[in-house]
Amino acid sequence: MATNTNFFEELHSTELTGVAYKNVWLKKQMLTHFANEGNATVADLSRTLNTSIPKTSELVNELLADGLVKDYGKTDSGVGRKPNLYGLEPASAFFVGVEVKNLHVNIGLM
Repeated sequence: MATNTNFFEELHSTELTGVAYKNVWLKKQMLTHFANEGNATVADLSRTLNTSIPKTSELVNELLADGLVKDYGKTDSGVGRKPNLYGLEPASAFFVGVEVKNLHVNIGLM
């Protein structure tokens, strides 16, 4: 797998197996988490997805490079080193909803 492919190219690849397949699956889970739960730190994602901190950081960095995730800066947590908060990049994608009825079709774009 080439290192300069983006998430959408990887997503539709039929050649993914093993670790590459799992990495794409984890990225999809991260994007789903951001869409459903909102912003999160690497530690939050790691705990939710049951992955190591280094693997989670690597995948978040790849999503950052693809422009799908945004770094929202440091959190205001208690003591110690402040973790960065990550979330969806607002302009990175759109959602389309289609409702097909007998006599008409409703389409929504967000």
